Amino acid sequence: MPQELANLAWSYAVFRLPNEPLLSSISAAALPTQESSDFLTPHLAPTAWSIAVLLFSHKPWRHSISASSLRKIQEFIPKGLANLAWAFSQLLCSDPPLIASIASSARRTYSSSTEPQSMVNLAWSYATLSVKAVPLLNSIAASARRTISEFTADELPNSAWSLSPLGFLHLPLRNALSSAA
Repeated sequence: MPQELANLAWSYAVFRLPNEPLLSSISAAALPTQESSDFLTPHLAPTAWSIAVLLFSHKPWRHSISASSLRKIQEFIPKGLANLAWAFSQLLCSDPPLIASIASSARRTYSSSTEPQSMVNLAWSYATLSVKAVPLLNSIAASARRTISEFTADELPNSAWSLSPLGFLHLPLRNALSSAA
């Protein structure tokens, strides 16, 4: 049942169909499964993403997603970490333990194989929440430099923007972004 709940929330989010009664029902059904081990890691980030896209800021559901994610943070792939951080930043919900845990886990898992969009989204999320996680930003910058040739025309300026509000200056990345643009 957890996968079905995550898929239902995701499908409404993809089509931008806010339906508060339905989301409240999904939340009520999801809360018990998220607090148990039934809600698998691959369902947490898409569920968080869905409620953020629909701007459904249901505090108990957010807390449940956060608590479940904290218990399973080592199981997230880089894209899942980025989506989770993005969801909380989109709702402007600073959850310091979760944000710190995402930064720590992402710093260890981000590599040259990480999608550029995940790097940009993660940096953007921390900028939106005004969290200057320097070790994480250094890791993102190093990964981005190695893969700069894979960045799209949108990802290049978004990368620069996502680091600038934090006052984070990584000269090698800045020079790589300038050269690639």
